[in-house]
Amino acid sequence: RARAGRMLYYVSSIASALLLPALVLVFGLLVYLRVPPYHAAKDFGDLALGPLTRNHWPWFGEDHVCLLALIGLGLAIGTLQILASMLATRQVQRLALAVAAELKSRIHSHAFELGARELLGGRRLRPEELFTDRVEVVRQGVVAWYQAVPRAFIKFVLLLLLALAADPLLTVFSGLLCACLWLVYRSLRERSRSVAKEAENDAREVHDTLLDDLRLSPLSAGY
Repeated sequence: RARAGRMLYYVSSIASALLLPALVLVFGLLVYLRVPPYHAAKDFGDLALGPLTRNHWPWFGEDHVCLLALIGLGLAIGTLQILASMLATRQVQRLALAVAAELKSRIHSHAFELGARELLGGRRLRPEELFTDRVEVVRQGVVAWYQAVPRAFIKFVLLLLLALAADPLLTVFSGLLCACLWLVYRSLRERSRSVAKEAENDAREVHDTLLDDLRLSPLSAGY
């Protein structure tokens, strides 16, 4: 069952990744068909829309018929892409829940085989922490991993190739701009993390001081 679910996930995620560039191409054809500056030119030189508009463009002889056909094709591709994305997301959640259930079962078995080192009624047991907190972190990590590989990776590669086919110079310029923005974002993130860490340390010191005062409350009440 796990192998079949993983295979179904890969098929649906790859289908979702392949349908997205097709939807972008349909939208590009719609834009080029209706925008006046490009409406006069029936042939485009770029590698993205050029092969689709060299022969008998607009399709079916008339603009409005081609427009209706593109709208219908876009709706069909968009519906299939949504269904494939929903199926992939569903399979990801199932796979992550299966991994979490397996980990919880093993933690439960090992806890009863080895026994607890802490006494009952004391602080939180290590198996309890693993069972409730760490397994949830692993489940979220599995979801994030399967959402990125292969669906997000294939989408990124296909959209990048489509952008290079449409306008290489603009794509390179946009890539450099994104890199600059990423560097700015990274520096701001590091600065915010350092500020948050200092604030957390200050809050911990205040919390420890108040906790020490709270522990002295029985002595104060006795006086």
